Amino acid sequence: MSLYPTNINTIHNSKNIPISTKAKFYLDSHHFIPVQLCKKNEHHNFWKILYHKENHAIGINTFGRIIIHLSPLSATAISATIKNIYKLGKDKIIKIPHTSTIEYLSQRSYPRVEVDISALLERTDRVLKTLYCVTIVDISYKGIKIFLDDSILDANYPILLRFKLDNSSIEFTGKIVSQEKFEDGCFYSVVITKIDPYGQFLIDKFIQTYMHKEIKSNK
Repeated sequence: MSLYPTNINTIHNSKNIPISTKAKFYLDSHHFIPVQLCKKNEHHNFWKILYHKENHAIGINTFGRIIIHLSPLSATAISATIKNIYKLGKDKIIKIPHTSTIEYLSQRSYPRVEVDISALLERTDRVLKTLYCVTIVDISYKGIKIFLDDSILDANYPILLRFKLDNSSIEFTGKIVSQEKFEDGCFYSVVITKIDPYGQFLIDKFIQTYMHKEIKSNK
C-alpha cells in the first residue's frame, strides 16, 4: 500500500482532491500548517487544521500554497487564499475556493521515505550522557526527521543516533537543524554529519528498494 495519494498529479482542479487527503498549507518557503481535507462542495474545499505552532499566523485572506506530497521526490502545489475560518469545537476549519492553478513539482534533491522506527538519541554536547527514546518518521540519504513527545531539544544540538534498519544496526552523528512543535510533541529535522560507509550503504539500499516498490505499485 502506498504512503502517498495516487493520481493527484493528474488533477486539474482542486475540487477533485479526495476527501481525507493530508497536505501542508505553506505561508512562505519555510513556515507551514498541516491540514486535512474534511469536506467540499461545488465551489470550495474545507480543510481541517491540524495542531501546529504556526496556527496563529493564518487569517481570512491569508494567501499561500497547499503542498500535497505525491512521492519521495514529487509534490503538487495549489495556490490558495483563505476565504473564511470556522471553529467546530476544538477544530478549526479553513474555507478555500476551488482553483485550477495547480503545479506539479519534482525538484526535491533527495527522496524522503516515511517510516516508523524506534531509535535512541544521545546528546553529545554534555559530559553526562542524556538519552532520549525517539521515533524516526522519515529518512533520506542525507538526514532524518524524528519525533519526541517533548520539545526539549533545540536547533544546532549535536546528537548521536542509534537504530535498526531492516534488522541491521546503524549509528551516526548529526545535528538538529529545525523543529516543528505540535500539541503532543515535536518533530526535529536532523542532518547526518558523520556515518560509516556501511551505515550509509544500508540507508541508500533501503531508500532505493522503497522507491523501486513505489514505481512498480504506481504502474
